[in-house]
Amino acid sequence: MKKIWKEIAFANSLIIDVLSSVYTWSEKLSLLRVLLWSLLMIKLKSGTEEISQRFLGLRVSSYGYFNLVYLIKEVFLKGEYEFDTKTNSPFIIDCGANIGMSILFFKKYYPNSRIIGFEPNPDVFQLLKKNVEQNNLQNVTLNNFCLSGSEGEVEFFLDENKGTLKGSIISKRGGRRCVKVPSKRLSDFFEEEVDLVKMDIEGAEKEVIHELVRSNRIGIPKTYLIEYHHNIPGQDSEMGDFLSQFEDQGYQCSIKAGFNHHGEFQDVFLSCSKREKSVR
Repeated sequence: MKKIWKEIAFANSLIIDVLSSVYTWSEKLSLLRVLLWSLLMIKLKSGTEEISQRFLGLRVSSYGYFNLVYLIKEVFLKGEYEFDTKTNSPFIIDCGANIGMSILFFKKYYPNSRIIGFEPNPDVFQLLKKNVEQNNLQNVTLNNFCLSGSEGEVEFFLDENKGTLKGSIISKRGGRRCVKVPSKRLSDFFEEEVDLVKMDIEGAEKEVIHELVRSNRIGIPKTYLIEYHHNIPGQDSEMGDFLSQFEDQGYQCSIKAGFNHHGEFQDVFLSCSKREKSVR
């Protein structure tokens, strides 16, 4: 009975999130249809086989309905990937593009954007490529390698079940399956102007940002949106040092996180944007 009430509460929260969103009524109905249908399908068959659904004029393939619901909620309902830009063709770098939900979001709301996406997980990359192609997205370049502090090759840890979408250069954040993947420096992909760097790379963000500091290129992007993985077991807490790297470059940082007990792992969402220069 407790599980049933939990499922009802979750469905209720999704409905409230959709109805209170900024979408038009037709868009809200599109989201409600796919979310409620997916919840029903989770009850009927909870596997992680490849599925495909339409919403908001997009066709999205995913490994299982649970992942689809989770990613729609995270990307399209939370609104965390919205950012201010003065150009109608922003240059966006998506680090940890997963199956492409964030790229679909950017292309829907910044249609003239130019996007470079990185996703090292070979299983997930297949769906990322498929989602970009089946929605006919233009000016999107996809890269199937890892971002790290140096160029070369790294061990990448995956879950044996590809449907979990797990993957990390940190074994405790990935899984038992280990593959070798090429690694590159993010700084090598920066141009004179970068409007947004979105980053969700399962604990590798510290190494990648440290390299941007060393190469003196951390200050190029106008905005960073980062999923910071705080208190990873076996690692020292470095959140203060991590934030100071942005503040030292003139970024204003906002933090969003749920409450966790002292020392517990925590996902922290960071939004860091360049401060507007005062005019005298």
